[in-house]
Amino acid sequence: MGLPLFLSDNLFSVVEYPAHVLTQSEQAPGFESWHIANGRRSAFDYWTGITPNVVQTATVQCDRVRSANCVFLDRGFNYPGFAPSLQVSQDGVTFQTVVTPTLPTAVGPTVLTNSNGVLTEEGAWGLLFTVADGLYWRWSIPPLGSNTLPVTVGLWVGMAYVPQSGFLMPWSEDQTTLTVQETVSPLGWRGRGPRGIPKTGAITTKLLTDDEYDLARFHVVGLFGLRSRPAWICYDQSQADRTFLAIRPSGSGQGYGFEGGWYPRQDRIPYVEHEPSVTLL
Repeated sequence: MGLPLFLSDNLFSVVEYPAHVLTQSEQAPGFESWHIANGRRSAFDYWTGITPNVVQTATVQCDRVRSANCVFLDRGFNYPGFAPSLQVSQDGVTFQTVVTPTLPTAVGPTVLTNSNGVLTEEGAWGLLFTVADGLYWRWSIPPLGSNTLPVTVGLWVGMAYVPQSGFLMPWSEDQTTLTVQETVSPLGWRGRGPRGIPKTGAITTKLLTDDEYDLARFHVVGLFGLRSRPAWICYDQSQADRTFLAIRPSGSGQGYGFEGGWYPRQDRIPYVEHEPSVTLL
């Protein structure tokens, strides 16, 4: 069993980083580049260009040198089988390639550090790589062929938090809650409309050292908890195809604290899947 992973940090988000400046090679009216980091998962909310079959890039200038070790694409992107690249620069002129994965076209139980990353069960994609640092970060999409514009619904590039103690028992990455409009007849027959089956649960973690609290406080308490930013949650990096996107539920309590018989801090992190795909009966 591999270690879990928690990614809420996103250098491309001007909500998380208001001083960051996002630019792009092209942007179609109504589908500007800011759509890639707004946290929305609709198939109608994305960034795209204007000219088919050319390289398209989205570049963020950070307020200072920033580090990243993880990239995720949300479901709905239209370039599986192609090889986009994540690039970094210190001056905004000379860019170095961090990773150039060929995006998988099929789902499989693969480690998140696979050179081509992992396609998740819902159609998102992620990759964990060696930490890189830069003032500028760029997502570059290759030409996709005549009459084809790239579609990017969501892009996350940032530092992932990997709890070194793992997630404590009990845990289940497949726990769900059914939400459905239902009418029951006098005879007990049930008529149902569209149903949602979001993943729901709570993650129990125990920090190994006091120093780890700084990381947990930034990623879990700050971004996910206080700022309510979506987070990619992977229970086991060796089965990264089960990774999903979640947010903090309304009314939930959260916070790393000291408990009797436990040292250092521990927390129970409730979550609910963010904008899950809808299944029709």
